[in-house]
Amino acid sequence: VSHPCLCVALCVSQMKLSVSFGSWLLISVPFCTLSTLIAWFLLTVLVPPTDIKRIPVIVFDPQGSVFTRRNVTVMVLSLCTLVLFALFACIKASFGDIAVVALLFVVAMFGSGMLSEVDFNSLSWHTLFLVGGGNVLGKAIASSGLLGYLSDVITCALPLGRPWLAFFCVLCFCCTVATFVSHTVASLILMPIIASIGRTLDMPEAVVLGAAFAVSAAM
Repeated sequence: VSHPCLCVALCVSQMKLSVSFGSWLLISVPFCTLSTLIAWFLLTVLVPPTDIKRIPVIVFDPQGSVFTRRNVTVMVLSLCTLVLFALFACIKASFGDIAVVALLFVVAMFGSGMLSEVDFNSLSWHTLFLVGGGNVLGKAIASSGLLGYLSDVITCALPLGRPWLAFFCVLCFCCTVATFVSHTVASLILMPIIASIGRTLDMPEAVVLGAAFAVSAAM
């Protein structure tokens, strides 16, 4: 759910919704764990592994100790960054913006020399450009009036008298679109519209989070 999660963050910043990283984890971790178990069960039923006599043993032989000073430092700093992300609502007055927490982690990793120039160049810069492009696309759709027009057209087709049925229709729509296109593209295009529809239904947080899960489920 990485790319849909990033698109949720964009919607939160653009539409001024109150969905924190901690609340996202509280919902997504149990949901993804349960979904993984259900998928495993379905695979064992639909594709029973009766043609496998034995699974070969794979021995992992690390070169040197895993718990070196460098590895432990990276793990501790990563864990601290995740904790700060999850508790950012409580420490927002000290940091100002959640991007500052991420920037501190980058400075600590590359400034101390624990990560090199090769590591920096191997980062997924295309993902960052996708997120940045999605942010610009969302701004363009909103400022041009297209966002309001599309949300009005879709909202008129929803059963507004029954909000949860309308919510279910939105999830089915997101799942259908993301089945035929990339989940990243679907998230970038749909999330601003979905957030606007969620406000119309008076349940923006639930609609945005549910749409992110629907897009990931389609993938």
